[in-house]
Amino acid sequence: MNYDEIQDKIYAFFDGELEAEERPEIESHIQTCQACASLLERWRQISTTVFKPLSPPDTEFFITRVMARLQEEDTLKLRRTWSWQVPFLALGVASLLFVLTNLIENGIPSTQNLLLNDKAASQNGFDTSNNELDELLTLNGEDL
Repeated sequence: MNYDEIQDKIYAFFDGELEAEERPEIESHIQTCQACASLLERWRQISTTVFKPLSPPDTEFFITRVMARLQEEDTLKLRRTWSWQVPFLALGVASLLFVLTNLIENGIPSTQNLLLNDKAASQNGFDTSNNELDELLTLNGEDL
């Protein structure tokens, strides 16, 4: 094997990817050639620096940050939910207040006033001579 072929195979030698027949030849060449030995040593230094395992983050700090982030997300979800519910709730309360104010000002009408106000019905063009209605509104022979 010539010098260029050996230099091309040094990386495979370091990674353990050479075939069994080629390995002894590369090992003996590295022991005799200072340039190839320094190339192999430089590759070892680079691989240990680049491929060294990352140290885990400080777990207590990491957990604190994750929990704070989750709490922020929950707060945002709650805000998004209330952002559309509050206007509907306000509309419902305003409608209820309107109805209650109207009832307080005008008094609560009785069923008789609601159903039997013949004058208002006849003024509006309704036929109030319905005998069936009179029968329905009579309870045990007594008018309501």
